[in-house]
Amino acid sequence: MMLWGTGQLAPASWTGVALAALALAVAAGCLIRYSGRRGWSHRHVLAAGGAALVVNAALAFVVEPLGETSYPAKYAVNSVLLLGVLLLLTRIDHHLRRSEGIVAPSWRS
Repeated sequence: MMLWGTGQLAPASWTGVALAALALAVAAGCLIRYSGRRGWSHRHVLAAGGAALVVNAALAFVVEPLGETSYPAKYAVNSVLLLGVLLLLTRIDHHLRRSEGIVAPSWRS
């Protein structure tokens, strides 16, 4: 999640582009390396994908809103978004916990 946040918060310059590209390359390398290990399951895929959703929802709190939006409205909408993301990921995780055994994702078969 730290790498994804680094890429999102990089300054709008060529240095920022290089920093964001480096952060995403390191994250992709780690994901490729660890996803090849035995025991990688659908819950691991959920954690990898869910981290991006959580980081984007959390970063909405530090981004300046467009237009004439009041701060209470901004924080209320951002809170609902973050809560929705967390509820979605919790529901998916609960569903995966109920499924039987560790099943490799179809793209790994």
